[in-house]
Amino acid sequence: MLSPAQRDAYERDGFIVVPDVFLPAEIDELRRVTDEFVRNAPRSPRMTRSTISKTRIRATSRASAG
Repeated sequence: MLSPAQRDAYERDGFIVVPDVFLPAEIDELRRVTDEFVRNAPRSPRMTRSTISKTRIRATSRASAG
């Protein structure tokens, strides 16, 4: 369950950070799959390198928290 502060942050920012949800190996796999998906996605004139790089998964983990 989300705390009132987490709900407020979600309403304000549109996302919340929940530390230690995934193990570092799981994050690595999610990034690998996402990178492969982006690499194989059809190109559109609206898709720039900047837009593509923003699709990468950014997550906190035990490894990055230390």
